[in-house]
Amino acid sequence: MQRLANRLRLLLPLLPFVCASGGGVFGEPLRADATAVPGEPATACHLSRFRQQVYAAFVSGNMDAWRTTIEDMEEQTPGDPEELLELINFQYGYIGWCLGQDRRREVQVVLSRLEENLERLKSASGETADYHAYAAAAYGFRIGLSAWRAPALGPRSMKHAEKALQVDGASFQANLEMGNLWRYRPAVFGGSKAKALPFYVKALAILEQEPSERRCRNWMYLKLLVLVGQLQQDLGNPEQARRCFEQALQIEPGFVWAKEALASLARR
Repeated sequence: MQRLANRLRLLLPLLPFVCASGGGVFGEPLRADATAVPGEPATACHLSRFRQQVYAAFVSGNMDAWRTTIEDMEEQTPGDPEELLELINFQYGYIGWCLGQDRRREVQVVLSRLEENLERLKSASGETADYHAYAAAAYGFRIGLSAWRAPALGPRSMKHAEKALQVDGASFQANLEMGNLWRYRPAVFGGSKAKALPFYVKALAILEQEPSERRCRNWMYLKLLVLVGQLQQDLGNPEQARRCFEQALQIEPGFVWAKEALASLARR
């Protein structure tokens, strides 16, 4: 009962998104029964609900609600590859935030679960581009926890990132992770924001060529717009940076991270 009360408390900040749209999160109509929609598979219905929750958490900066969504998915023990991949994506995003907040113990717990899920994904779907991209990220997270392991883990991360692009050069996740590798790799080992930018731009172009529903309420689309904007800003291209931040805010006016990025740009 206490756990249920805690979850209700964490989700209360998301209620304005529902009420303001007169329906579901960000305009999607509310369903009388979110687990039984005629003609829609149960897995698709669950995924839609989880994606809405994570998107709302990301836009508002409510990472406690994000963690709660992960816990809810883990309790259901996803067996469908699509659902498993979505859980990995949510864990991936949450770990990145935890590293930024120096919540190392939490990173260790969630990262171990992500790595277990990657093995399950590999068993279910084989060594796809997504598998290799997230494996590259997992090694990067390990380096984030223990920088002294970079000489051993760095090449493994790069190997997976390169393999992801070999499997599918038009993979959004593969290009995103290669960009991350170049962005966060120390300069002494060849890391460079200038090297990262083309991969981020390509990942953005890949996503923007997808059907609009793939971008609708997609937390990674908003995140990538801000990442590209930040790199443009760091590389001395303030107008390109401004366009990225403003595009993110046109999509989601309440996006806290984009608001802060645009304000920071204005102060320079």
